Amino acid sequence: LLFKAHDPLLVFVNIFLDIHKIRKKGRTFNPKFVADYNINSKKMEKIKCKLLIILGCNSGHYDYKKSNPAYCFAKRINGVVIASDGTVYSSRSYGELVFNSIADNHYLGYCKKQTRPNKGWLIYQYLNSDITVKETMYKQLQFKALIAYLKLIKKLKGI
Repeated sequence: LLFKAHDPLLVFVNIFLDIHKIRKKGRTFNPKFVADYNINSKKMEKIKCKLLIILGCNSGHYDYKKSNPAYCFAKRINGVVIASDGTVYSSRSYGELVFNSIADNHYLGYCKKQTRPNKGWLIYQYLNSDITVKETMYKQLQFKALIAYLKLIKKLKGI
């Protein structure tokens, strides 16, 4: 578990989703296989969620911004989705979890152009039947800093 039940960050963040190790028919999840996971299914209800953070590698891969998991989940919530353009590696810095978005061979294997740099952590929001994708300019994600940043750019209201 990332947090204990009494952790105040749970007030801010509605859902964490780690899809790094989802497997179906022996394949590891990747941004091209969205249809296999029924994320985009009409059966999946729209839910009230201000913030969804997807910790899976390449789940916000920019080359697939109209089909990746971040896009599909953004269509199903009324808030924003944060997802990595690159491969995600976790570490601890001064006791806090840090999730790094890295441009490694795994990431480059999904790139349409092998020379495209990793955009880091991206914000996906679905409004008026269209997706907006905004760069955060962060390659490292720390939850408290992310919440402060989202408040600053007014993507999270009422928190």
